[in-house]
Amino acid sequence: MEAEVSFHRLAELELNEAAAYYELEKQGLGARFLREVDRCIESLVKHPRAGAIILGNVRRRLVRRFSLCSLVHHKARGCPHISSHES
Repeated sequence: MEAEVSFHRLAELELNEAAAYYELEKQGLGARFLREVDRCIESLVKHPRAGAIILGNVRRRLVRRFSLCSLVHHKARGCPHISSHES
């Protein structure tokens, strides 16, 4: 059973723009970025208490190999909610 994950609308836009930027820098890098984001999301679903606590239930998770992005999540109605920002 897959866990439901929601993205803040601006986070989704930012992640797509970052993927497009990485793809312009090097062919295939945008796809690798999105795979790494997916890996990070799978990890936070499996281990919701991992990551540095920012405030309350809000935790920060870095996306490996891509210093321009981190994910911030918190539990909303039992499912992780994702926002992003530049590191």
